[in-house]
Amino acid sequence: MKVSFLYLTIFSAILSLANGAMKFKRRRPQRDDTLQAPDDETFRVNVRLSRKEINSGIVVTSIEYQLKDPSGTLGDWQSGSIQAPQGTRRNFRSSLTVSFPSSSAAGQWQWRVKATDSNTTVKTSAWYALNVESSGNNNTIPIEEATNAIMVLIQANNNRLRPKFVRLGFHDCLGGCDGCIDLTNPDNNGLEEPIDALAEVVTAYAREGGLTRADIWAMAAMLAAEDAQPRNRGVSYDFEWYGRATCSAIDGKGGPDRLMPSPDFTTSGLLHFFSSEFGFSARETVAIMGAHSIGTLTQENSGFHGPNGWTNNNNILNNRYYSELIGGDRNGEPTTDLTVLLNAPNWNVVEIDNVNNPNVDPAIPNRFQWNKGPNGGPADPPIMTNSDMALARDFESNPNHFNYQTGQVTCRFRSQAPNGCPHATATWDHMVEFKFDDASFLSTFRDVFMKVLHHGIAGVEDNVNSCVNPPCLIPS
Repeated sequence: MKVSFLYLTIFSAILSLANGAMKFKRRRPQRDDTLQAPDDETFRVNVRLSRKEINSGIVVTSIEYQLKDPSGTLGDWQSGSIQAPQGTRRNFRSSLTVSFPSSSAAGQWQWRVKATDSNTTVKTSAWYALNVESSGNNNTIPIEEATNAIMVLIQANNNRLRPKFVRLGFHDCLGGCDGCIDLTNPDNNGLEEPIDALAEVVTAYAREGGLTRADIWAMAAMLAAEDAQPRNRGVSYDFEWYGRATCSAIDGKGGPDRLMPSPDFTTSGLLHFFSSEFGFSARETVAIMGAHSIGTLTQENSGFHGPNGWTNNNNILNNRYYSELIGGDRNGEPTTDLTVLLNAPNWNVVEIDNVNNPNVDPAIPNRFQWNKGPNGGPADPPIMTNSDMALARDFESNPNHFNYQTGQVTCRFRSQAPNGCPHATATWDHMVEFKFDDASFLSTFRDVFMKVLHHGIAGVEDNVNSCVNPPCLIPS
């Protein structure tokens, strides 16, 4: 989907500030004129002071413009240029160039002007209507071109970049998507690779008023997640919003330090984080954690040793992640039998020594992770962090089961009380749902991941087709 832009140079009106009364005379366009986007239409505003005011040294200090879109959404006041009068003239001339997407501009707009003089007198004009029709020429926003370029990257790297793009999109949108990653934060270790991979796409297609770096990172995350699904039952990810704010770091390596989710969350801590950051319910939190069905963990970057990732098939985004933690046959009939559901593959806690490993970031402490299978089993088994395990097991109800300082869990995965970890009641039913219903997981994951990638965009929940100021919704 592509979008073109209508560039309006605003002129054509006379504002008179004589004797404290405002008179507004518009010359062109006439009231309720119709503009054909993306054709240019011009406006000019003159603010006229009285001779007495001119002789007293009063000047116009600012002239601002405001637009109201067809939905009634007010744009920000925008300052126009000011040209002082020459000779005996009394008109302060002003103009302003405004751009907005023609495809979302169709309908009746309104505009007005506000003038302030050196005595801080403020005068605001009435609203005037302006009809805008879209020509349907949507060739400016290079959605298709950027999409194709990203897919070339994914396929050229044997799908290695898919989980990295998904992770980049998630980390970028913590605190609001802004196209910047603080690489001094060890939780962002490893993200330099996807940033560098997408740099050529950003250079080619990011433009002021169009796609931003944050857009391209979000687009890459969507495409990677969609492409990682099973071929016969995936759901589509639609790129619908563009113009995400982008921070000032030129290459995206920098920006504010964001609060990251801990790998050592308990169940309540995990739910609290995602509720506070994204407004997620328990079900949505369980779904977003399913992103761990793809990707791997390197000790150098994270302090966890998981070269084979969280599941036995870490290239496919599906519900296998839940089958590692919930018992029963994922391809069989669903069950509510707690005994069966608790009989998942066994997991055991092991400590990873990072402090004495010179290849690990010194800021990373020793880690406790859960390895699948018995201790002393096959090398490099699938692993889980405490935050993953907290979806299925409760190790906080008994204060002796969890060390909040080190992350060590002392209860056992499949043992009965008092040594066993109870099941996590707050998330259990959702874990069971996704374990037995891959279609439900894929559609729910898509919906919650899109919430992540829209984090910080006003109007997304209401699907408001407005673009007084970006980000902008691309209409279907």
